[in-house]
Amino acid sequence: MRWEDFSKEERLLLCCTRKEMRKDCRQEFRDILASGVKWSHVLKNGGKQGILSLLYLHLRNEDGIEIPSWVKERLEVFYYRIVCRNMRIYSLLKLIIKGFNERNIPVILLKGVALAEKVYGNIGLRSMYDIDFLVKKEDMEKVEGLLTELHCLPDLESEEGKSYHNRYFDKERSIGIEVHWDIENTPNPFSLNIQEIWERAKKIEMNGTHAFIFSPEDLILYLCLHSAYHHKFCKNLITLKQICDISEVIKCYRERLDWSQVEALAQRYGLSKLVYCTLFIVETLLKTGIPLYRIQGLKVDSFNVEYIDLIIKERIFAQDSFPAGMINFLSGLSFSEKITSIYKVIFLPPEEMAKRYYISSSSPKVYFYYLLRIYYLLVDYSGIVMRLLTRHPRTVSQLEKEIWVNKRQSEIDQWLESVA
Repeated sequence: MRWEDFSKEERLLLCCTRKEMRKDCRQEFRDILASGVKWSHVLKNGGKQGILSLLYLHLRNEDGIEIPSWVKERLEVFYYRIVCRNMRIYSLLKLIIKGFNERNIPVILLKGVALAEKVYGNIGLRSMYDIDFLVKKEDMEKVEGLLTELHCLPDLESEEGKSYHNRYFDKERSIGIEVHWDIENTPNPFSLNIQEIWERAKKIEMNGTHAFIFSPEDLILYLCLHSAYHHKFCKNLITLKQICDISEVIKCYRERLDWSQVEALAQRYGLSKLVYCTLFIVETLLKTGIPLYRIQGLKVDSFNVEYIDLIIKERIFAQDSFPAGMINFLSGLSFSEKITSIYKVIFLPPEEMAKRYYISSSSPKVYFYYLLRIYYLLVDYSGIVMRLLTRHPRTVSQLEKEIWVNKRQSEIDQWLESVA
């Protein structure tokens, strides 16, 4: 996609999707601010994209541009809310790692806890909901014993991913803990070698304790696999936060990163398409300086730039003109399937509600947020429903386009699921 294809508000967020702005990006950022933006759109989309802390960082350091006081206040509240939550997460993580060290259980940190401090250098810049880590399957009994001692409770309601991780909560049920013994659900079409990944892992020190993180090459493979296969770049799951993660890892390890090994490992594990596709998207959006010419061996014959544009426009930057349930309701499903689809759109799983609103999934507050969600859906979409009922030409045309896009999305899913 071209830069001018994005709205001003989207370009502003793209400028902020990095810890440090390039000079040309800084000037673009200032020009956009000077021209005026719809701040309600910026904050809403920035929240969905998981980068409000980065927006706060860059606005806080910007002089000479008038920013509405209410915008500054909201961003500051959000930033320190993330700082406080992440401090609690790292406090619990320290206890867990200390227990692992005492029991000689090796552990690899995953996702946010591996990135916020070591890659971003500021725990307030990378929001987290869970603690994710990888252990060896033979150590699972000892791990479960330690978590029981720390009063962590198994999540009996969650069945997702039982073939490669177990899920727990802290004693307040406000912090999720995912204990992985593999990095992807089984069965899967890849030939991942978890033992090799352990052998390449790097040891790090953490306040008197130690743990491991993936090698830079494996970390890139893991983040690409998680984005492109596990979540298939689905909107509200894969956001600019994940794109920023990959970009910041590349910047952090630029001097040590072996691109020939990235290419060789991706080919060996059957990740060629997913890795090239993800890195192509990161470079398209953030101009990180990824040497795509050095990993051309990963570019499969089925690679399609049109798919990339659709992923960026209809998944990462999806505007939700119509709720997914409405599209399904009008797309030829049976009546019971239509009702089920709408129900799922309104009543998201408690875990998803907890992630969106940074609350415990077992807290009674969840029910309040369900009411709030219904209210906002009515505010956002009641006008659309009325225009559809009156057959408003522009709205009907837009719906027809959305239905067409929805069909193309299934093509992209099939493409991402296949190795070749």
